[in-house]
Amino acid sequence: MKKICLVIGLLMLLAIFASSASAQKVTLRYGHANAVTYPYHIAGEAFAKAVEEKSKGTLEVKIFPLGQLGGERDITEGLQLGTIDLQGTSLGVTGTFIKVLNIYNLPFIFKGPDHFMKVTHGPLGQWVLKEVISEGEKVNLKPLSIAGPAFRVPMNNIRPINKLDDFKGLKIRTMEVPLHKDAYRALGASAVPLPFGELYTALKTGVVDGNENGPATLEAMKFYEVQKYVTYLPILSNGG
Repeated sequence: MKKICLVIGLLMLLAIFASSASAQKVTLRYGHANAVTYPYHIAGEAFAKAVEEKSKGTLEVKIFPLGQLGGERDITEGLQLGTIDLQGTSLGVTGTFIKVLNIYNLPFIFKGPDHFMKVTHGPLGQWVLKEVISEGEKVNLKPLSIAGPAFRVPMNNIRPINKLDDFKGLKIRTMEVPLHKDAYRALGASAVPLPFGELYTALKTGVVDGNENGPATLEAMKFYEVQKYVTYLPILSNGG
């Protein structure tokens, strides 16, 4: 009888320890390269709150803004390695890992935000999402959603861009995305890939004349302090 009670007691202790272990808080690391006022961060905060509520406090999402975990590509590679759990990033970066997303990285294919939403949430968008999930599994990435619909527009310190010739000779910082670089070279500008974290200083010191980014980035990263001219020309999608 004592042996039976001992066995039952041990089983109860194991159950208690197992329950305690399963109730321990798990922290997920969410990284992005932008400021805390940028949509990636704001959406991340809302996501973190929802996760904590739904998990009854057993899951926590810790957000690392401003490239604290590295540049956008570094963070994506961290996802692949399992050292980072979540990321907010652009389709430009993700398209270098999941090639089918480059459909959305082609220049001038969207007329504006409404057109972007119609395409990405329509039949083509659903097909792309399925392909993205399938292709993502092969490179150890799991896309959760596609957001938008902002556009990357040209900004510079030299002159307003009113016609095609105005691009000629401008040194424009682009992402390390082949389609982005090709687009600006085709327009007549010099495409200069630089890490996002170095962009503000590069604009201030004249290493580059301008950059191409979304209006939200212009505001969040205070690029308006070092850029004179912004042209709302929706060359590239800035979905993420």
